[in-house]
Amino acid sequence: MSQINVEPLTEFPTDESPEVRVEKDAIPRPPLPSSVNLAPDSSAGIFEPVHQLVAKDNIYDIPNSHPIEALKGVHSFFPGCLHPVGVSRPSQIPDDRFSATSSMQGFPAHDARLKVAYEDKGGSWCADKNSTDIGIPQYLSIDFGQQTMFCRIGMQGNPLQRKWVERFKLQFSDDGKLWESYREDGDEKIFYGNHDEHDVTFQTLKNPIMARFIRFLPVFWSGDVPCLRIEVFNTTLAKENQEQHSRSDIPKADSTLIEDIGFEKMDETVALDKSNYGNNGFLNGGSQIIDTHSSCRHGVTIPLGGDIVFDGSVMKNHPKTAITIASWVNLNHVEGVHSIFDTVGSHSNHNLGLYHFEVVGGDVRWFHRNETGGEVFSAITGEKVIKPHVWNHLAVTYDSNTGDAIIYINGTENSRAKGHGLLSSDWNNRVGIGRHKGSRFLDGMIDEFKLYDEALQKDSIDELAKKCDFSKYYCGSTLTEKNGSVSSPDYPKQFTGPVDCAWNIHGQPGEVIVLDMSQFHLGNKDTCGKASFEVRDGLNDSVIG
Repeated sequence: MSQINVEPLTEFPTDESPEVRVEKDAIPRPPLPSSVNLAPDSSAGIFEPVHQLVAKDNIYDIPNSHPIEALKGVHSFFPGCLHPVGVSRPSQIPDDRFSATSSMQGFPAHDARLKVAYEDKGGSWCADKNSTDIGIPQYLSIDFGQQTMFCRIGMQGNPLQRKWVERFKLQFSDDGKLWESYREDGDEKIFYGNHDEHDVTFQTLKNPIMARFIRFLPVFWSGDVPCLRIEVFNTTLAKENQEQHSRSDIPKADSTLIEDIGFEKMDETVALDKSNYGNNGFLNGGSQIIDTHSSCRHGVTIPLGGDIVFDGSVMKNHPKTAITIASWVNLNHVEGVHSIFDTVGSHSNHNLGLYHFEVVGGDVRWFHRNETGGEVFSAITGEKVIKPHVWNHLAVTYDSNTGDAIIYINGTENSRAKGHGLLSSDWNNRVGIGRHKGSRFLDGMIDEFKLYDEALQKDSIDELAKKCDFSKYYCGSTLTEKNGSVSSPDYPKQFTGPVDCAWNIHGQPGEVIVLDMSQFHLGNKDTCGKASFEVRDGLNDSVIG
């Protein structure tokens, strides 16, 4: 069980926060319009036609320069935290998974299913009046049957009883006995609920939750007792719906790419997967979008203790016979262990990590064990190939047909080891980038994270390594203070081809800019024969020196 604490990325638009009425008397409402046709259901339930069961949200394609105001105007329909976990479907969450402090006769806990209504009573869970009158705290609990990650809540009242919850709290648990309150910024969060009996209100969790049990605790409500219907949402389709999105429906060219996160498309704190599988991740622990000053635009900086997590229990298409993981990585230091990717299972006969793709003291380690604890492969580089403050493209592959486990650094094979056996598909407990079991923290930046269910060949790895040009990261900067220095200490050491380096010095009209060259080198490579240094006017780009 964990609450995934996430620092805010930017001032993204938030969910609706209406003025909340705290009185407990029912507010008179006009009757339902006679023009609304309620379609009967075989189970005697009725699905209201007022809203579709979709958690609508603002999703952004981050522009090259990302001031907050620019973000507010860019919209995309790439799916984020929009998929119902299944509370509203008895076939996914059975009736016996619901419980409550008390229930009014005819309004049991298992009727708290969003959008499901009944012709004679409206549908919803309602607390018992005798219980609320004597001050017993009320709650509705749901058992998902296994650890489940969710990031958004949809809530609705009872349209015929005209009762709804206006404010509520959340608790979560792994065992249904020890409960933890949901918090934001260190404080117990009180959410806004509904402001009428019909509309669905969606609330995004700034800190997504991973737990088996969830509990809703009404704080204020309209009517003599709290009544509610709910659904919770994830970034991936519920397992019952995954067959509709099988690999046969996916274009062949993209069929082996099952995770593709470039950090250009974000839904608040959800990093959106560009593959056809929707295996989205959550930015956690202060991880933030940054401008990498590269051709690949944005990446993520992961502070000590932060990470990016995925819901492995619903993650689609776990590799079984072959795998490739690739990412650009830039570490602040190389001491200790920096976990790039790891998984931990829930039905293995051990609680050890299954996959380990990590940097250990400057070397790259690529390791996998199966559910029984048997080693499938283990490879590691030598000679401390990873240096701090340098972008490197790291890629690792394994093919069970050949037994080859290979580590590539910047498109070049560095290490190869022999393994044997198939890959573990138990990803149910933990899938993440940036740490392993509260340690092995990745302190640095990553970009262009990709995962395939095949072992890519060298040519394909080389193409990935050439995709991003990080020369501007090493070569160029902007100076806005009254004095300072500009330098390019890592160029041309890290790059062999020509590149334009630009240092921008900002000043006010009338100010004098003085350049003092303490060291000046144009490089000693053959490709630097035409190197030059120019001073240009920032207003018209004319050469002045």
